[in-house]
Amino acid sequence: MITYWPDEIINKIRSLIIKDVIGRNTVKYRELFKGVIGGNNEMEQDYLWAYQMAISRHIVFPVDVQDVYYVCPVIDLLNHSFEPNAVIVPNVEFKEKCFEVSSIKDIKKHEQILVSYGDLGNIDLIERYGFVVEDNKHSHIPFVFGNISKYDAIMEECYKDKVTLISNKLNCPLNKTLGGEIYRNRMEKQIIPKIRGWMLTKDDINRMGNDIDLMNKINEKNEELALGFFKSMVKQRLDLLVNVDYTKELNMRKDERYKSLQNFNEYNLLLLEAEEKLILENVWNFIKKTMM
Repeated sequence: MITYWPDEIINKIRSLIIKDVIGRNTVKYRELFKGVIGGNNEMEQDYLWAYQMAISRHIVFPVDVQDVYYVCPVIDLLNHSFEPNAVIVPNVEFKEKCFEVSSIKDIKKHEQILVSYGDLGNIDLIERYGFVVEDNKHSHIPFVFGNISKYDAIMEECYKDKVTLISNKLNCPLNKTLGGEIYRNRMEKQIIPKIRGWMLTKDDINRMGNDIDLMNKINEKNEELALGFFKSMVKQRLDLLVNVDYTKELNMRKDERYKSLQNFNEYNLLLLEAEEKLILENVWNFIKKTMM
């Protein structure tokens, strides 16, 4: 898991997006740690280990209207595939809560039993389970609207009002108003509307109020700011990766990746950054065709 990556790996990260994911994960588990144990520093590594075991090995099934998380020994050893040959299902014939592994294809003798962990991109897989899948069609990058200096004052102006407005207008959770997902050939359709919301001025909000339509251009100034911010975000992140020959780097390390944990983590990092570079290049080409 990336939360366990040592400083030797962390210091090699070029990607702002991966750094942000690690930062948010670290904040999340430390907040949980303080709430559960009271922040006893001597126990932090033990807690982190237990937290990662629960995150990476649990299965989820709904009970009534609530998801319930289970840790199931033996079942938790099954590996992931996007083309699984088995599924995990609850066994309702037993009084005690238990699960069974049921085949969905013919499984040959000595063939590995594989289940799907879900249609997850590599940033999700590395975050939860500590591995990536090459040529993952579900891959995406989390695009968080981190402040860029010349937009800081606009982003911060009437912050709470903007969060509420974006959430209500776009029907998205409050914690999703500051970002979106970008995939290989598409991006979340609400990304630009969310940025329009963040680029509103206090005067815009007071003047238009509930008539603001974030899905369409609000006014020339707002659109200029929103598109400028989006282009700056993409360019800033792409510039950090554009000069790296990831194909060459990956080929050099491919045969050595399983010889040590260090090699494995370095290879995964390169694969994540190569994937991110490809996605950002696609977005930048789209920007040049439609916004410039």
